[in-house]
Amino acid sequence: MTRLAAWVAARGEGERNRGLFWAACRLAENGLPASDALDVLTAAAGHAGLAEREITATVRSAYRTVHPTPARRGPSSSVRGDSPLAADGWFDRNTSPRPSTGPSRVRGL
Repeated sequence: MTRLAAWVAARGEGERNRGLFWAACRLAENGLPASDALDVLTAAAGHAGLAEREITATVRSAYRTVHPTPARRGPSSSVRGDSPLAADGWFDRNTSPRPSTGPSRVRGL
């Protein structure tokens, strides 16, 4: 994780967000909880010049990409309850999640 964080911190303008997204995807693929990935990558991406809000949104997007939320199956199904990210309370970390308007799209990749 230390090498990955150092790599993110060294990204320059024009490659910071994509580098952060890539690094967050690698951490998600290796089973690191989203809250831990955010802890590791926030300082590194901040050093590269990204704002905390952008960092949080990018890491969330990466985790949604690697661990997509299953489609809702009916009124008793909860998107929060089905989400692997909700299991560790990560979405409660900063603010309430916005209502979903459809599948997440990653721009610029």
